Amino acid sequence: MKFKKINILIIGLVSLSIFKSYAVNESIDGIVSEAFNNGQFNGSILVAKDNSVIYRKAFGYANGSKTEKLTLQHRFNIGSISKEFPAVALDILLKDHDLLIEQPISDFIKNLPAWSDSIQLKHLLNYSSGLPDFPWSVGVTNDDAIQSLKKIAKLQYSPGQAYNYSYYNNFLLALVIEKVSKKSFDEYLYETVFSPVKMTHTENSLNIPQNSLPTAKAFDSAGKEDDYPVAISGPSVYTTVDDLFKWVLSIENNQLIDLITLKSMAKPFSLETNSHGFTLQQSAFGSLKYRGEEVAAIFHDGSHINFHSVLYFDKVNKKVVLIMSNNKSDSKIFSISNEIILLLNNEVDGKS
Repeated sequence: MKFKKINILIIGLVSLSIFKSYAVNESIDGIVSEAFNNGQFNGSILVAKDNSVIYRKAFGYANGSKTEKLTLQHRFNIGSISKEFPAVALDILLKDHDLLIEQPISDFIKNLPAWSDSIQLKHLLNYSSGLPDFPWSVGVTNDDAIQSLKKIAKLQYSPGQAYNYSYYNNFLLALVIEKVSKKSFDEYLYETVFSPVKMTHTENSLNIPQNSLPTAKAFDSAGKEDDYPVAISGPSVYTTVDDLFKWVLSIENNQLIDLITLKSMAKPFSLETNSHGFTLQQSAFGSLKYRGEEVAAIFHDGSHINFHSVLYFDKVNKKVVLIMSNNKSDSKIFSISNEIILLLNNEVDGKS
């Protein structure tokens, strides 16, 4: 009789857990479906708890003419979230070649002005190099960027003294990786990061990839598709929500980078936080929330013209929210992510 009561209790707890999971899934679907129906979201989403996917779905269209339905196999450009990959690749490079993160970039890239002696690799990761904003223009090349760098007579401030979110940092980091590895930046990322993590639908490309894998095209409110060709080295990743989830799991499992190194590579210039506890300034891993000295959560958003993505990873409570949109001009992606995060956090706190 005692065993029957225990069995009934276990069945009841399992049933309650299934019911709660179903309720959360339905709530997430309600949030995203409402945004889609109101013309405020076009894209893909994945939500996970305890390292397992609980919700994944694609909404809308893969092109501006709205003739191709979006699927979970379509890749999106994830903008600044791409910067996480070269940070890990750099760590691998440093270890393989017995180099230090405190080394100046002049050790690797020659013929830059004297200020290159004072910029260390670590300054590129937390945007404290002192370099100005990147000279973006249609068709910009590596040569253009190098020539612009050579014209900089003086840094905006001494490296390590202040913060400026400039793509120059990412451009120079890519050049360092190419110089040391003797491989193209795209090739090195594939070999050291994408392939080991089995991100089979992921590619680094500043322009729309030309292979046969389905790739979403970004478009504005009028349906006009983005067209901004460039030809420089740097992080600009096209991927799917499924592949990006593999990346999050690799961080969770310390597959490519351990916790001690992550703490060092991901540390922003300033630890000042907003009302949600995330750092106001970013590093290569976006904004971080700390528990003591350890990274407790990552919030990283990235955009590239009309592409816009969000990565939220609560390491402590094992919650993940990944959202990708190819229609930023009409998207309410932050509202969607905030609502889902609030829903998951309320569940964690036992309020649902």
